[in-house]
Amino acid sequence: MEKDSDNHVTSYSKEALEKLQESEELFRHFVENVPGVVNIYKWFPDETRQSLFQGPGLEKIIGEKLAGKVKENIEEYFKLIPPEDFEKLDREAVTALKNDKKLKSEYRLVLSKNNVKWVQAHFSIFPQNDGSVLWQGIIFDITQQKRAERMQKILYKISAAVNETEKLKELYRKIRMILGKVIDATNFYIALYDKHTDTISLSYYVDKKDRSDVFPAGKTLTKYVIETQKPLYAPKYKIDELIHEGFVEELGTPAQIWLGVPLILENETIGVIAVQSYSDVNTYHRDDINLLSYVSGGIALAIKHIQTMENLKRTNEELHQLKENLKNQIEEAIEKMREKDHLLIKQSRNAAMGEMIGNIAHQWRQPLSAVAAIVQDIEDAYEYGELDEKYLHDSIEKTMHQISYMSQTIDDFRSFYKPNEERRYFSVQKVLKNTLKFVEKSFRAHNIKIDFTVKKDCSIKGFPNEYSQAILNILNNSKDAIIENKIEKGRLTIIVDQVDDRSKVTIGDNAGGIPENIIDRIFDPYFTTKEQGRGTGIGLYMAKMIIKQNMGGKIIVKNSDKGAHFTLIV
Repeated sequence: MEKDSDNHVTSYSKEALEKLQESEELFRHFVENVPGVVNIYKWFPDETRQSLFQGPGLEKIIGEKLAGKVKENIEEYFKLIPPEDFEKLDREAVTALKNDKKLKSEYRLVLSKNNVKWVQAHFSIFPQNDGSVLWQGIIFDITQQKRAERMQKILYKISAAVNETEKLKELYRKIRMILGKVIDATNFYIALYDKHTDTISLSYYVDKKDRSDVFPAGKTLTKYVIETQKPLYAPKYKIDELIHEGFVEELGTPAQIWLGVPLILENETIGVIAVQSYSDVNTYHRDDINLLSYVSGGIALAIKHIQTMENLKRTNEELHQLKENLKNQIEEAIEKMREKDHLLIKQSRNAAMGEMIGNIAHQWRQPLSAVAAIVQDIEDAYEYGELDEKYLHDSIEKTMHQISYMSQTIDDFRSFYKPNEERRYFSVQKVLKNTLKFVEKSFRAHNIKIDFTVKKDCSIKGFPNEYSQAILNILNNSKDAIIENKIEKGRLTIIVDQVDDRSKVTIGDNAGGIPENIIDRIFDPYFTTKEQGRGTGIGLYMAKMIIKQNMGGKIIVKNSDKGAHFTLIV
């Protein structure tokens, strides 16, 4: 029995060992083939870390030298993470511990001044009994993905700069500023090539050492890139090789490293975009030439676009000059049109005279009745022996008050018909109130109510009497429509407001609106729907001419659910 038991134990141990070896083989196969670096380590409360397992592949991300240091001491890995990224990783770990114990984070590894890698970490994190936290997961190199995203952002910003910029100099400045976010653009230039003169013009140039706006292309690095139509990554040793081989000649202050990319448009090199450093050969990385190459097509298109716009601008200036040459003829034509307009204004004011006389009659009717009543009362007082000095004095005072009111009415109308000689600022609210004084009793006689609201008053520059006449023409048009359509309770709504820095006056009536087939013609001169002899057809035309031509505003009409709705913006 004991022997059988020993054999059973031996058989069981062998099977377990085989399964363990199989599991180890599977784990090794997984670790070697996963597209990332498998890591298992502990993070202790005192911020120290202990590596339990580290798979292969870290050398591809950070290089063999740094990878060797990390394998000896995991702390060397975390020294590569910038402080701001490390703080972000720490915050995300705390959040993960409180939730599902799963952590996904992206952070940088700074390998050198100009060599930064991006990694994406996927970890499961578990608190341990000793107070430490166990991290198990994989780190992926996403540097290329981040670089592609960065290039896309740069290209988008350059495209946005093209849409926002009208001048090449400003566009070049913005391009340098955008590129300066990702590479050193201390010494930066954009050179355009003229193949007819074989010269290079530095359209934009920022350099600590050299300065030259236009120079022969010769055997410069810029000309070399133009001829080869290929990007050039040239540390000092490469520049020396090109000089030794006779492809270029030394010109200006020697650079420690020079990067240049051709600007190609429709298979033709129009120029070069370049950066350089005079002091540090490690200022740029080979990936930087890829960045410049990636955006060079967009920059070439941008330059062509702005050049086209500048050419169009020059053409427009020439057309403007042609326009100026025709100015005298146009002014003569305008002067003739103004004479015609002045004649129409005179006709319009004459046509409104009858309306004004009617308004005066309405204004005078009540005070005349009051004077007649006072005179009648004096006669009765005389007959009944009540007429004494005091009674006579009071009656005379009342009579003079009514006469004064009537005289003031005449002065108001005379002022209205007196033309303004100069443009001046005036209150829209005040002009409308004075205009309504002329018509309120006439409107009341036709049972038309006026609602006047001032939301915000404005001061505008122009001719107040002409503006008042425009308002009056619209009011009379609405009054006539209400009367013709036999509206028992006519109503006008007038609102004074401000839109941006301009005045807005709306006048609406309840006369039923303007037929859609004629609404576009109501501002035409001599167009009227009234019976012959009852309208001249120039009232609304004059209103539009005053508002649009004389005051630089606009007048709009549309139908509401109750009637016509006029809007005047000046």
